[in-house]
Amino acid sequence: MKTCRDYLTFRFGVVLSVAVLLTAAGALCVTPAEAQTREPGVRSSPTHPPFPRPPLPGAGFRRLSPEDQNRAREIVRLYLRQGSRQPYQAEERTRLFRDRMIESTQIVKHQGPGRTRIEYTDPPLLQGDILLVNGGRIFKYIRRQNRILEGPVPVEEFNNRAQALLQGVIKGRITVRVVGSEQIAGQNAAIVEIRPVRGGAFFKRLWIDERTGVRLKIEDADPQGNVISTSYFTRIDYSPSFLPRDFSPASLPNVLHEPLLPDTPPLPNVQAAQQQVPYPIYEPSLPAEFTLTGVWVAPPAGQPVTILRYTDGVITFALFQHPVRLPQNAPERRRVPPARLINGAARWISGDRSYFLIGNLKPETFRQIVSSLP
Repeated sequence: MKTCRDYLTFRFGVVLSVAVLLTAAGALCVTPAEAQTREPGVRSSPTHPPFPRPPLPGAGFRRLSPEDQNRAREIVRLYLRQGSRQPYQAEERTRLFRDRMIESTQIVKHQGPGRTRIEYTDPPLLQGDILLVNGGRIFKYIRRQNRILEGPVPVEEFNNRAQALLQGVIKGRITVRVVGSEQIAGQNAAIVEIRPVRGGAFFKRLWIDERTGVRLKIEDADPQGNVISTSYFTRIDYSPSFLPRDFSPASLPNVLHEPLLPDTPPLPNVQAAQQQVPYPIYEPSLPAEFTLTGVWVAPPAGQPVTILRYTDGVITFALFQHPVRLPQNAPERRRVPPARLINGAARWISGDRSYFLIGNLKPETFRQIVSSLP
């Protein structure tokens, strides 16, 4: 999305299984950006019959009793704390609503926090595409373009956003309420609605398995209560048999990697980005022909990642960086030898900083960049 989920674009539909992992506690940080861009060839149907937009309950709820509040909070805690750790394999269907209804189907494999694989089976244009989250990295394999887009996902992001949501509920900035129950994929689910107390913002409903805490369905709505996207499991297996390679980047095709950049316009310079992050931004030493052509901070909340894009007019690369938390007994500085630049991608840790570099650079240029960074 344009604000909270820059890495999850409409090319893969609304990948809400992974979006929940990345932005569960940023549940109100939603825009209808995906519903405003349609990939050519993706199956769609008119919004009007046979696919009207399903309505959501309006505002005007009765005041919640302490018992109602406690139940809603406990379900959300179950979702945030246990649901993300529950392994499963599921078939998921995603629909976007705007002037047309756009639909995709995917197989979701989830092993635990930071380990999710989504394989697209329909429509034909997306068939064979893969979205993989592995630790602090996210990969988007686009079959028809024979390339992989890669970017970082800080491993602390989910926990940070989960804590932000719980604090918002405790401090009264966010309202959560149970508005019903329903069977989804054969499982009993409580329907939890999450809204800002002041109203007037996008909100969502989650169908949460009360036994496992897994999110079985999700709906995003605009301020008028119109559903702008929905994603739900049609079947789920809580005892899946995963292959060792299912969550490994090595399982993806051996093709060139390119940086996965936000959809938002770049900031004017590094100084502007520095105002948005609490850590110093390090710039690499480069051959004279390289110039800085873009700076981003993503996501805008939680643990921000700084992205610097450079080009010499022919070769373009992106450097991602964000701080990592070191154990108290760890040396003040550490350097993990960087992996070789394979298919245009490398990752390493130096001091308290994690780096990703994505771009098809010459070996000597890559070595110069690595050696110049603290």
